[in-house]
Amino acid sequence: MVDFLPWWERYPGRLEHELTALQSLGITAKEDPAARASGIIEWLFEVPGEYTGQGPVQLVVTFPEFYPFLRPDVTAPDLDMAHHQHPFGKNLCLIGRASASWDTGNDLAWLIREQLQKALDLGASHQRGGDEEDQGEPFSDYYNYQPNAMALLDSAWSPPAGTSGGSVVLKLSGRMPLEQGALTHFVIDSVADDGGKQLFNMPPAIAFQYKDAPPWKARWTHIPEPVRAAEAEKIWASIEALDKPFVGQSANGIDFALRLVSFPEEHSQTTTGTGWILLIQQFGRVKNKRTKSGHPARQVPQRAPSTFQLVRSGRVGLEDMRARLESTSSTFSRKVLLLGAGAIGSVIADQLARSGIDELTVIDHDVLEPGNLVRHASNLQYVGGFKSGAACALANQVNPYLHATAHVFVVGGRSSDSSQRELLSREFDKADVVIDATAEVGVQRLSASLAQQAKKPWIGVWATNGAVGGTVLNIPAGAPWCFSCFEWTRAETPSLKPPASAAPLTQPIGCAEPTFVGAGYNLNEVSIHAARTAMAVLDGKPCNDVAVLSMNHPSGAELPQWEASSLTKHEKCLHN
Repeated sequence: MVDFLPWWERYPGRLEHELTALQSLGITAKEDPAARASGIIEWLFEVPGEYTGQGPVQLVVTFPEFYPFLRPDVTAPDLDMAHHQHPFGKNLCLIGRASASWDTGNDLAWLIREQLQKALDLGASHQRGGDEEDQGEPFSDYYNYQPNAMALLDSAWSPPAGTSGGSVVLKLSGRMPLEQGALTHFVIDSVADDGGKQLFNMPPAIAFQYKDAPPWKARWTHIPEPVRAAEAEKIWASIEALDKPFVGQSANGIDFALRLVSFPEEHSQTTTGTGWILLIQQFGRVKNKRTKSGHPARQVPQRAPSTFQLVRSGRVGLEDMRARLESTSSTFSRKVLLLGAGAIGSVIADQLARSGIDELTVIDHDVLEPGNLVRHASNLQYVGGFKSGAACALANQVNPYLHATAHVFVVGGRSSDSSQRELLSREFDKADVVIDATAEVGVQRLSASLAQQAKKPWIGVWATNGAVGGTVLNIPAGAPWCFSCFEWTRAETPSLKPPASAAPLTQPIGCAEPTFVGAGYNLNEVSIHAARTAMAVLDGKPCNDVAVLSMNHPSGAELPQWEASSLTKHEKCLHN
């Protein structure tokens, strides 16, 4: 095993430099020998008023194990600032949170000389802006939470003025009592005030995901400011002193009481919103305790002490799920028809769902085999089902607001009636873009022709043997050229022919057809560019007519290289 030395041994002279630099500021550090024995350098010292602007300040500094790659932790145990200091740990925020704010050439003396007084002034002034980074400090981020548990709610919920509390119905997805390794969701289904008026309801798309979870009751309390206590038990006591007691329910022979708590907090440097936490009181079990006489009939029931847990909140509102996307609002109402849900199509479905589209229809007739998972976006849970259903289920899991519909049939295949033609007519009519990921040239010719007739943009995507090349073809609605023009042009243009492996196909045991050998991380390059092209089309942004991918590189490294080309109507094409 590699022996990573302590930083002061790994970088001889660095520790001495830190001490000398402090001494140049008139500071003498006292080291904690117990910390050194455990492999940590911790110093205690007083900073003179010259560097604080408010008189001497006691600091405790702990150097990380891999200093100087990461900044030292600076704590001011005697201060209590509104900003730039953790309210419980008393850590000071002297530079931005990003690790890029610290350079290995910096030292502790630099932090004190250049940053300390700025942080102290800003922290004590209650004013935001100036030299600060544009970042909010939500108080709920300071609490210590139970791992693997979350209360799901909508950030659009804002308690009405004058409302101090009410009742909550939540859905429990997981186990009670909370277990260290098990994930539990508390889905806040509805919140009502004490008069019974419904204030908030979970969006139906999220509620549907947890429709089979058992309901629980909880008490909701809104407080004017967050409780400045780190321990869940102290927070509970503070809330209970302000609000009426609440008796909950039992699970697995244990009694519980739950409290949903809301309070004002920063959402950004200039805006204030609502913070939410969930408190759990787990009552101790009742045991019979013998009296001094020891007589069995004289046993006294005695309850063990309660334990308390704090659960963080997670925002699942529609705008919460879209907050990290750059797409325009019009994109969120778009509809996509996807033909083919194999290795390429399933990744496209996943990426489109994450991009926030409103509706996705997927058509594929094939069954998902376990061996498909090396390239398919799905997982073992869905093998044995149809690929179209698996792609839709996964899309809904990453975007519950997506309306995803799966159909199972061979596009253009035999049917006993006109149902396929009617279904395709409806789907092409409502789609804002059609994507063909079937990798079947016959289907590509058909779907491109149908899209042209329906005046809809069409995107075709396929890869070559070995996943060493691929093509994304974009035919805008009303384009003067068509899929046949592309085929004629490709036959005459070497640059439109992506590289392909000469390796023979393989037919895994149980499969009816041979397939190529190639890794998903290579194939995904094609899928992701197809999704990127589709989103650009939906956003009304310009796109290349055709993009050809090459994964071949002289050095042997598979570096994706795209070459874009424009297309025009081919003189031999008779389709337009």
